[in-house]
Amino acid sequence: MKTCCLVWEIPVIEGEHYNPIMNVIYMQKAKKFLNQLNRYFQDENMDWKCVLDHSACTYNEIFSSEHQAVIFAPEAKTRQWLYKKDFQKKDKDK
Repeated sequence: MKTCCLVWEIPVIEGEHYNPIMNVIYMQKAKKFLNQLNRYFQDENMDWKCVLDHSACTYNEIFSSEHQAVIFAPEAKTRQWLYKKDFQKKDKDK
């Protein structure tokens, strides 16, 4: 199974969020998006699993060899994901 890393927002500096309220909001929205994305992969029988970046944009974790793709979604909403067709096309071509 291929793994992609979801980076929900890109903070100005890497590291943990300094504001606990922002961290809670970040995690709630990101987890909802991640669940929808993984449900979509499963419904379409795509060989992908997406994991959430918990490092708050630490480059070594995001670009590790464990991930075949990185999705940057700055405060995106589930319906605004623009790369769905690219994933479908690449997965069906194989």
